Amino acid sequence: MKNLKLLLNLKIHCDVFEDTNLIVSGQSSADNDLSSKLGNVFVISKNILYSADLISEKASKYYDLESLFPDKNVPKTIGMWYRDLYNTIYICFENGEIYSLIIDNNGVQHCSISHDLECKVVDIQWSPDEELAAVVCDSDSLILLNSEFFSLAEIDLNDSCRGENELISVGWGKKETQFHGSEGKNAAKSKPTSVDPSFIEDNHSVNLTWRGDSNMFAASYWCSEKNMRKVKIFNMDGVLLSTSEDISGLNEPICWRPSGNLIALPQQLPNKKVVSFLEKNGLKHGDFTLPADTKVKHISWNEGSNILCTICENQQNHAEEVMLWVTGNYHWYIKQKFKFVSLTRNVWWDKERPNRIYALCEGGILQILEWTSLVSTSYHSQSEDKSYVSVIDNNSILLTSFKEAVIPPPMSSYKLNCSDAVNHVMFAPLDGDQPHMLCAILFNGDVAFFKDPLSSPTILSDLVQKHNISEEMISLSHWEWVSPDILVFCSSVKRETHIHQLSISQDGLELRNVTKFQGNIITCNRRAEKLVIQTTDGKLFSYNTKSLVVTETLSLIEPCYDIKVHSSGLFCLSELSRLYLNNVPINFPSITCKVTSFILKDPYLLVTTSSHKLVILQCSDSENVEISERKLERGSRLVTTFDNSVVLQAPRGNLETIQPRALTILTLGTLIDSKQFKTALSLMRKQRLDLNLIIDHNQKLFLDEVNNFVNQIDPQWITLLVTELSGEDVTANLYKQYYKKKDTSFLNGSKVKSVCEALLSVMSTEDLRKKYIFPILSALVKIGEMSKAIQLASNEVAMQHLMFIVDSNKLYMEALGVYDLNAALKIAGKSQKDPKEYIPYLNSLKSMEPNYMRFVIDKKLKRYESALMHISKCCDECEEECLKFIEDNSLYPSALKIFKNDLKRSSVIASKYAAYLFKERHYEESGIMYLRSDDKEKALQSFTRAGNWRQCMIIVMDSNFSNEEQQKHAENVCNMLISAHKYSEAAILSSEWLLDHDKAVEMYTQARCWKEAIYTAKKFGKSSLIDTIIKDALIETANILSEDINTQSDKTKKYVERLKTVRIEKENRTAYIFDDMSDTASETSSTSSVRTKSFQSRSSKNTKKMSRKMWSLKEGNPREEEALVATLSSIISSTEKYVGEVHSACSSLLVFQEDELAGKLQSALDEWLSIIDKSKNIIWPKEAGTNEASVLDEKFKYPPEVSIKQEWKFNLLKS
Repeated sequence: MKNLKLLLNLKIHCDVFEDTNLIVSGQSSADNDLSSKLGNVFVISKNILYSADLISEKASKYYDLESLFPDKNVPKTIGMWYRDLYNTIYICFENGEIYSLIIDNNGVQHCSISHDLECKVVDIQWSPDEELAAVVCDSDSLILLNSEFFSLAEIDLNDSCRGENELISVGWGKKETQFHGSEGKNAAKSKPTSVDPSFIEDNHSVNLTWRGDSNMFAASYWCSEKNMRKVKIFNMDGVLLSTSEDISGLNEPICWRPSGNLIALPQQLPNKKVVSFLEKNGLKHGDFTLPADTKVKHISWNEGSNILCTICENQQNHAEEVMLWVTGNYHWYIKQKFKFVSLTRNVWWDKERPNRIYALCEGGILQILEWTSLVSTSYHSQSEDKSYVSVIDNNSILLTSFKEAVIPPPMSSYKLNCSDAVNHVMFAPLDGDQPHMLCAILFNGDVAFFKDPLSSPTILSDLVQKHNISEEMISLSHWEWVSPDILVFCSSVKRETHIHQLSISQDGLELRNVTKFQGNIITCNRRAEKLVIQTTDGKLFSYNTKSLVVTETLSLIEPCYDIKVHSSGLFCLSELSRLYLNNVPINFPSITCKVTSFILKDPYLLVTTSSHKLVILQCSDSENVEISERKLERGSRLVTTFDNSVVLQAPRGNLETIQPRALTILTLGTLIDSKQFKTALSLMRKQRLDLNLIIDHNQKLFLDEVNNFVNQIDPQWITLLVTELSGEDVTANLYKQYYKKKDTSFLNGSKVKSVCEALLSVMSTEDLRKKYIFPILSALVKIGEMSKAIQLASNEVAMQHLMFIVDSNKLYMEALGVYDLNAALKIAGKSQKDPKEYIPYLNSLKSMEPNYMRFVIDKKLKRYESALMHISKCCDECEEECLKFIEDNSLYPSALKIFKNDLKRSSVIASKYAAYLFKERHYEESGIMYLRSDDKEKALQSFTRAGNWRQCMIIVMDSNFSNEEQQKHAENVCNMLISAHKYSEAAILSSEWLLDHDKAVEMYTQARCWKEAIYTAKKFGKSSLIDTIIKDALIETANILSEDINTQSDKTKKYVERLKTVRIEKENRTAYIFDDMSDTASETSSTSSVRTKSFQSRSSKNTKKMSRKMWSLKEGNPREEEALVATLSSIISSTEKYVGEVHSACSSLLVFQEDELAGKLQSALDEWLSIIDKSKNIIWPKEAGTNEASVLDEKFKYPPEVSIKQEWKFNLLKS
């Protein structure tokens, strides 16, 4: 589907070119400038060897060949070649002598004869690897030489030997045995047509051609015996492999395709002229027809084997015409037809740049042309475009609208015929009213405009206008249709380019202006009303078509031949398969140095790679993000895109259409935004997309247009949508790579309910309810309104649908739940339930009192709250059953609410509830319930167990107990508080109720409430206890605290050091160990998943044991790092308790003038807190990754929150 576009056109004139046809490439420049890479060439002119610089067009004399011959009689020069490896030029003369000239920058340093063939030489051809040379002698013989000029073989072309690989027929498939149709058996006797040799112009010369790998070569020679031209194929040792079959009409030119599969040579048939192809076995393998009245003078393949060049003589005007042929799908296209500046003496292709050709022309001109292969497409970024692709085929334009039909070449939707060969095609810009849609530049200088082909028949010939341009068409390149009335093209004059503007009018084409530009342009791209032009050195310029100002914009790292304009910049593809955005490489592992073709489909960039993948990137001003990739057929290239489809072409020429998910979602979004919900949903079903996307693409739009949505969509599709409806936003998970990240979802947390309610509000109207009954039922089921759905499913079909989307057993239970026994009977009848079971049960329900019936149903459905409500409305006969139901199902809170106005029942329920709470050890709540049931004795027991001494004493005071009984109850409560280690509360009770102040002081001491202990001793005249109990306990406690703090401080330092060691060891592990551990972990995970059941059966004891092992601080534990962090976190959390105790102890020590002990205690704590502050950044480094700990260890990812006031320290104790 590609056409050839002229990139470079240079005409180099040098005087030494006028009298020679021998010219070989020398050294080239190493910079990125394509024109400077031309370097220099070596030329023999008038028996003198020159070195010509193609940039400066100047030649310097290297060597006088007359000095090689004493008589100054220089034989005719047959061949010359330059070997860069040895920096040596070899020259072969007609007399058979071959000379080697060692050169440097100053000229020839040494000259010697390398070999003397001792025969007259007609031609010599070196192999592509320069290791072999085939020499043609005047007696139709060949000599094969190696690189050291030793003779490997001498070959006689007239030898009758057919070769080692001659095909032998065993008689199978003879023509006489085949079916010949209406022609009958006489067809077997017919002879093939041949051309009379007298009408064939042949100079009987021998022509040689090498295969690209240098393993074979072919010789075309005149066979006198057969009176026709034959071809013999030899291997690299000179052994004859095969001889061509008898093919009459073959001409002299011959060229072996570098890839090796075909040998091309012209052939004259009785009614036409063709280029025929031979295989290496000598058999013909197809041909293609040449234009009439032409004779092939030269034929050659480019190094890429994809372009065949034929130079033909027009037998009417004897002018030379150059045609470049390209094949695809077994069809040969003439992609370019042109003339060189004058008749050619020699033509050859560049070995390094496959699409560059050199032509040495008469008049001393060396013309250099270079093309690139590009697909000619219309502006597919426009939605109204029909995705046209044009293919040039001689004087026809094969035009296909891929949006209408995918037609592989050489077929097409339309065929636009022109008066002469087409060299370039342009599509009109889509930014204005266009009277024409396509423009073609023809070989004869005409510019042809075509109207929209859709209004014409398949074969179109509606040529609107033709306007002749006087300059030679080969010198005009880079045609661009800038605006509806302006065409721009370029012409090269040495190192200068002229930019021409043509205005389009009904009268013709008028040259508006010409802008001169220094440098040779290789690409030209339209950008609004400006042109982005690139020179051979990779610099980009902007040309304003209005102001005619050329400004430099940026410089590319390397020249790029495929440039596409985008709002975010210029996407440029170099010949080294690198893709750039402006001058910045797009570096993704999947496309780096691998890009073979690309297309922009805003906002996506589609790329094919040399690893045979299609990669889709999201291109934006800030960054390019890789969206997806998929495998392709080997060698596929992008052709065009339309809607959600991408067309690719395989190397053999066939087309493949795929629909990448990214483009499908892009198309889907456009349809939804334009409110074409039916088309969008159809596309989603076809592409198997999650139907939630039609909502999540724009949730607000969907809810606003729900009425429009329902009117467009078939009820079955709505039912399907409701069935697939989920609460997740698929643009944030399943299709997140195709959407920008949203801050919050519009229907955050209420999507299913909101969508279903919106749909129901439209579908439930009186005029639509019958039509949309199925989606209505589905929506009600989706939001849990099963009862409403059952009530709506009045007819047989609706009930059948309901049973289809809901399990019959569940539906049966739901029918019972709404107490609709008739519906339950219908559902049960359509299910697989046994009538002997459900019919008696339903009949028994019908016979019950309504409230009791509902109680029975609710009890069966385990809706205990509702069941209790219904049984409470039944008669007194059900009272015992009601109480038992409450007790069995622990419905005490609900029962208290229901019977709050029935004092008798609520008292009984409160008593039972209190007993239940006491049994569950909720003593505080049990005491409250006993109080409500007026059972103070049991309430006293409950509060005593709860340790609520104040409530106990309140009950005691309200119960008219004697003083002795009150004291007894107070002692019981006090003992309970002591056993629960609530010493401070026991001290208050002892002081206030038992009047035992000694015990109160002792309890305060136990609680470490030093100030309260001293106060109580002073107040009640127990000062002696201060020295005997309080002070001693205080000093002992201070020493214990000091030892504990020192121990915790040592542990902190030890664990922090170990943590540092563990982390260093973890970082030093090699990468392959990590890989092995990853594989092992994967296997372990797989194994453990199989054994889940056995783990679940372990006892609680074993589970705790496993937990202890997991958090073990033993060195080498796989979770040692997490265990250390957890332990340190626990130690740090305990500091808040220590600070309170130390502050209280130091305060009392200072009162007792124990300053030294208080200072020691405060210093120990202060040092510990300082160690912790310094260690926090080590334990929890700021640069730690978010995945350091597992989800179970979330609380250990950050330091614990500890509130320590700065006032805890006493200034009196500061050193």
